[in-house]
This record gives sequence, C-alpha cells and structure tokens, in this order.
Amino acid sequence: MISPAVRVYAGYLISRNLALAIMLMIAVSLRRQASLRAFVILTALIQVLDAVLDAIEGRWVMVPGVFIFAIAFYLLALWPSRHDPIQTV
Repeated sequence: MISPAVRVYAGYLISRNLALAIMLMIAVSLRRQASLRAFVILTALIQVLDAVLDAIEGRWVMVPGVFIFAIAFYLLALWPSRHDPIQTV
C-alpha cells in the first residue's frame, strides 16, 4: 500500500521532472543553445543531488545509476555545437 507521504513525494518528483522536460523542449524548439546548456547542467546537478540523497538514505543500489545519468548530462552540456555563437572556431 502506498502511504500519503509517498504520494506527496511522487507528486513532487513528477512535477519537477515535468517542468524540466518542458523547459528543455522549449529550449530545443527555440534553438536556444545557452538556455539548453543551462537546463542540461541543472538536470545534471539534480541527478548528483539525487545520488547524494540516495546514499544518505542507504539506497546504494540506486547511486551508481543516478550518478551515471549525472555524468551523461554533464558531458552532454559540454558537447560543442556547430551553431553556438560562443564558439570561436
């Protein structure tokens, strides 16, 4: 049985991830490279914090997977773009 506390936690998790997904899609559709990069870094930071929280709460099975996602998002944010006006190539 799912307790009310779990329902609240799940609701917050869904709303957080949905907000990030919407903003990522807006940045992609508007071709806003700087905004997209910032949102991807934010997503990576959230994954790191989730991994830390999982470690603190003893969910050791979750930590490596969440941390791998954090690294993947961070590397994605560093990926150079051919259309990025900041690049000096």
